[in-house]
Amino acid sequence: GSGVQLSTGASVTGCPLSTVGTGLFRNLGTATLNSLTLAGAFVANNASTTTINGAIVNSGSITISSSGSFTDLSLGSNVTLTGGGLLVLTNADRVLGSGILTNTNNTIQGETNNSGSFGTNVIGIVNQAGGLISANVSGLSLNIDPNLANGLVNQGTMQAINGGIL
Repeated sequence: GSGVQLSTGASVTGCPLSTVGTGLFRNLGTATLNSLTLAGAFVANNASTTTINGAIVNSGSITISSSGSFTDLSLGSNVTLTGGGLLVLTNADRVLGSGILTNTNNTIQGETNNSGSFGTNVIGIVNQAGGLISANVSGLSLNIDPNLANGLVNQGTMQAINGGIL
């Protein structure tokens, strides 16, 4: 049940972040995660910005937790998600930045209603053979909006289940 809170301007590089049980890492404002391993729970608070760079080995969960204000997961460079973990998008979440997000084998799920977007017309998206993008919230949309230059390359699975809209 313990937590580590990252305050505004926090930067974590190259180390493993792990939690047990209900413990979690929480971004309170702005934080940057650079080429690291996450084996646990990471939550980005409403109206926060979490910038990610390089290879993110996610065997846990990353939750971008908007409750109405834009809450951003920003690519600072090309980013590769590996590790078989979970990326959860909620409400006014925006996945944006610069570069290309390559999903090797994570599950990216949820919804981006309230003007949120996965791509926000500024990043490229590659969903590799082991990747899953799932609109899984009944009656709500997961909006996929890659940029024109790089677009969306899907070699994995994209689905709408449980009444979700993709």
